[in-house]
Amino acid sequence: MAETVHCMNKTQQAFRLVVIRRPMQGYLFCEQSVSEKYTVIATNRTESMEQVVMWYNQRRDCSENRIKELKIGFGLERMPCGEFEVNAVFLRIGVLAYNVGRLFVLKTLDVS
Repeated sequence: MAETVHCMNKTQQAFRLVVIRRPMQGYLFCEQSVSEKYTVIATNRTESMEQVVMWYNQRRDCSENRIKELKIGFGLERMPCGEFEVNAVFLRIGVLAYNVGRLFVLKTLDVS
């Protein structure tokens, strides 16, 4: 792991970049073998690199997958129109349907 501070063009706001290098298994049918994979986390958090990576991994495993389920499973990839109020109602109904579905799954399926 390594970190640096970065600033985009035309702005005075700087942020941290945490870079993680991990070994990667080569592709089976590719002549050029990639042996390393890089992950870059852009953040404004002030904790240590290890804590930032733990927070990022936790966020990825939980909330990102739920957002994907919500968007794909309940048809929320696109909003129905250009009016904010209508889109807000549409999104709330979709989130309510998702929560009712999750509650049904959690209450009816066996834990083991």
